[in-house]
Amino acid sequence: MKRLLQVFTLITYSLTCGFLVLAAIRYLHRPTVKIGQTINRSALQYLVINDEDKKWVEHKKPLVVAFVDFQCPYCRIQLPTLLQWEKITKGQVRLDIRHFPLSSLHPFAYPASTMFVLRSQAKEPTQVAATLCKLDLQKTMVEGNQIDDFLGGTVSQASAERARKVVDSDVVSAKALGVHGTPTFFVVRSNGEIIEANRLKDLDELCNP
Repeated sequence: MKRLLQVFTLITYSLTCGFLVLAAIRYLHRPTVKIGQTINRSALQYLVINDEDKKWVEHKKPLVVAFVDFQCPYCRIQLPTLLQWEKITKGQVRLDIRHFPLSSLHPFAYPASTMFVLRSQAKEPTQVAATLCKLDLQKTMVEGNQIDDFLGGTVSQASAERARKVVDSDVVSAKALGVHGTPTFFVVRSNGEIIEANRLKDLDELCNP
């Protein structure tokens, strides 16, 4: 029995390491775009999707669309910095957080995205994102005792379904744009150019050419 338990532990450990290595390889081999290289303007239909975004682009101000996965370790590291950057550039750059949960790797990412959509109806989206980055998502989802607190009460089935449709729509847009990993950023510049960036440090340069 002890021997069987050791074998099971070894197999579990090996599988976990394998998944982590696969995730790292997928992240490192994401397609990158050289700074200043534009992508097809047809992408605009997937990036500018609400009235606030449209007004921002019409006023020729940079719009940053960030596709994120709230369980992705890279997103959880970079999002707080991105949110701080957005706060500093308030009024000059608009940040729109969109969803691309990699459910095969991160089983709690999709529920976290729906929680973001639901809570953002009552609170500033950047504040909601910052809170989600601090949550132990596995504990929150499995135990369920923090979900109602996070959402500010129980949520109707209809509201939950609407939130899922928003997330699903973002996933469709991300795939249409060729997104393969998270975080991935798209910048709609004041001159109308659309540029993909996979590095947070590039955003200043892209938004202020």
